Amino acid sequence: MYTFLTRELDTTNNQFAKQRLQFNGATSFPKSIHFNLLRTIENDIKQIYLHKDRTKYKEVLCVLYEYANYQRTEGEQLQAIKAYEQFMHESNQKGMYYNEFREFHDSLDYTEIFYNLAFLYHELGDIEQGMYNFAKADEEHSKRNKAEIGQLLVEMIDKKGTPFWNFSNHLCLNCGGYDSFGKPFSYQTLFGKKFEVKEVRLLLDDLPLILKLQFVLSVEDFWKVYSYNYNIIKGLKVNRFLGNLVWTLETYSKYKLGKELINFRSILNELTQKHPEFNQRYNLLLDQTKNLNTNDRLRTLNIIIDTDQDLLNKKAACFVVAYQFRNHTAHNLTEEFLLFKDDAYNKRIFCCILWVFLIICNDFNNV
Repeated sequence: MYTFLTRELDTTNNQFAKQRLQFNGATSFPKSIHFNLLRTIENDIKQIYLHKDRTKYKEVLCVLYEYANYQRTEGEQLQAIKAYEQFMHESNQKGMYYNEFREFHDSLDYTEIFYNLAFLYHELGDIEQGMYNFAKADEEHSKRNKAEIGQLLVEMIDKKGTPFWNFSNHLCLNCGGYDSFGKPFSYQTLFGKKFEVKEVRLLLDDLPLILKLQFVLSVEDFWKVYSYNYNIIKGLKVNRFLGNLVWTLETYSKYKLGKELINFRSILNELTQKHPEFNQRYNLLLDQTKNLNTNDRLRTLNIIIDTDQDLLNKKAACFVVAYQFRNHTAHNLTEEFLLFKDDAYNKRIFCCILWVFLIICNDFNNV
C-alpha cells in the first residue's frame, strides 16, 4: 500500500540512478535534477487538483520515493527532504485555487510522505523532526485505516527496515552484563537467567501503547547521547533522559496497580507487599540509607547489587535506586549531582531502572 523508505537502500531500476550514470558523475547533475524535479512537482500539482486525479497523485509519490532513494545514495538526504516538503507546500498553496480543493485535499493519504520525511530526518540524526513526522504519518494512517493512534509507531519497534528495528536486541546486548565500575553487573546475577529478546518483548507487550512509546523513546534518547564525550549539555540530557525513564517506570507501576494519585515510595511498597520478605528488605534499605545524600546513597546501593549474595537484597536495592533517582530528578538539578559525568555509572542507573521494570513485569505475569 505504501512505499516506505528503509535502512536498506533500494536503487534497482531507479530512474534517477540511471540518469546519474549517463552523466558520468558530473558534479553539476544533482543540482539540475533537483531543479527539474521541483518544476515537475509544480506542474503535476496543477493536474492533480484540476482533475482530482488520484492516479497522478500516486505517480508523484513513486517519483518522490525514487528520488529520495537516489539522494540517499549520494548522502543528500536534505535534497530529498526539500522535495517532499516542496510538494506539501505547493499542494496547500496552489491546490486551493481549484474547485473543491479542501475536500479533495483532505481525502488524499499523506502517510507515505510523512513517514519518508521522518525517516530522512532520522537518518540525519534529527530525532525531534523525525519523531514529529512519524507521529504525523501515524495520524494519517490511523485516520485512513481506522487504527488506534500510535499503532503505526508501535509497529516500528523491532521491525526490520525501520528506525527501531533492532531495539530489543540492542537493549539485550548493551544491558545483559558488563564489568566496568566494579564487579560484573548483569541480568543473570540478578534474575538467574540470560537476558534475551523475549524478556524485552514481554515487557513491551505488558506496557499500554502510550507508555510503550515513551519507554522506547526514553531508551533511544539515552543511547543517542551516551557515547558522546562529556560536556555539560550531555550531562543535562543524560540526567533528563534517565529522569524520563524512571518517570515512565512510576507511571507503569501505577498502571499495574490501577492507581493514580499516590507517591512513588508508596507505590513501590505496595508492589512488594505480596512478597513479605522482599517488602521487608526494601523498607529496611530505604531506612538504612535515607540520611545519605543522593550520590552516596546510590553508590551504597550499587555495592549491595555487586557484592551481596542474596538476590532479594539485590532486587530491593534496584527498587531503592529507582525510588531515589525518581525523587531526585523530580525535585532537583544541582551541580553536585555528579552521576552524569560518569558513563559507567549512568549505565548502572539505567540498568537498575530497567531491572525494576522487568521485576514488576515478571511478577505480574508470573514469570
